[in-house]
Amino acid sequence: MKPWTDDELGTLLTETFRSREPLADPDVARRLAVAAGVRHRSWLAPAAAAAAVVLVAGVAVAVTAGGSDHRAGPATPSPSTSATLSAAPVGDSYAAHRAAARAEAARLLTLVPLPTGAEQLDGQPPGGSLGQEGLGPSDPDLTQTAWWTVPDTPTEVGSYFDTQVPDGFTLPGHGMSGTSIDGSYSLTYVQTASTEPLAYHPAYLLVRWKALNGGTVVRADVFIAAYDVRDPASVPTGVTAVGLSRTVGPAASLLDLTQADDAQLARIVASFQALPASMKPPMVASCPAPIPGHEVTDTITFHEAGGSTVVAQLKPGCWGQVTVTRDGVRITPTLDPGDLDKTVQAVFAAQGG
Repeated sequence: MKPWTDDELGTLLTETFRSREPLADPDVARRLAVAAGVRHRSWLAPAAAAAAVVLVAGVAVAVTAGGSDHRAGPATPSPSTSATLSAAPVGDSYAAHRAAARAEAARLLTLVPLPTGAEQLDGQPPGGSLGQEGLGPSDPDLTQTAWWTVPDTPTEVGSYFDTQVPDGFTLPGHGMSGTSIDGSYSLTYVQTASTEPLAYHPAYLLVRWKALNGGTVVRADVFIAAYDVRDPASVPTGVTAVGLSRTVGPAASLLDLTQADDAQLARIVASFQALPASMKPPMVASCPAPIPGHEVTDTITFHEAGGSTVVAQLKPGCWGQVTVTRDGVRITPTLDPGDLDKTVQAVFAAQGG
């Protein structure tokens, strides 16, 4: 795809914010798009590399796409920016979720911490290839990418990144990692929470860099994915009782919650009701083979005051999605698992199960 210009990015963000919030200030989008002191240096983009994809049903686990090099981001270090730009909900359609996710990915690139003297590029410079990588779950078509040159050494750049975590992200693991193969380094920041939890998954920010022409070339990629729209029929209402079943291989644990178990009943209902629909596009998984006798299945049966029954089932191994039926009729789309399995385990533990 062609590189994003500052004007085009500003237009994208402006249109998205207008669709999400009639009272939104378009100037906010413009200020994000042109982040302080933008300078550009043009390079010829290389031919797109072949994509290597590792995918999952409903989500993408690790994805790369040479043709999805959407470029945006600040040329110089920018001040801390609030993680939430609009309190208005995203429109209730997959197209709206997707547009919001794309705008969020572009915004997150403006948060990349950069040392003094960083200069933004229009694309990969000659000799600056850092390979094709991906993080997920994510949608490769929503990935946003930016490039910079920095006058510092790779070690100095790495030390800077280690101490400058973008607002709204965490830096799990042990900081930067290096490779002896091509002399590159990388850091992965994980967004602590989605700013629109029913519209898109929390993002991953992958920053990579290596020595080039006496300085350092830096590449940043934001990986994100949009959720489908949840069918209201999958949301139980007026729940009077919940039946829980958790099987691990041949062993099964059963638990019945009634209104007498108010706290735990409310806990499991709230956890399930908060789940978004599964991500799109549907993907194929590459996961380790399950260990025989250790397969896990969670089954939750919600009994409504009106007599209807909603049944949710989750096999949490290998990015399993939550299937839902109402009175025996399958409801689509499936749901993202979120922390449902952890909640089920916690409820069993709290009830002495």
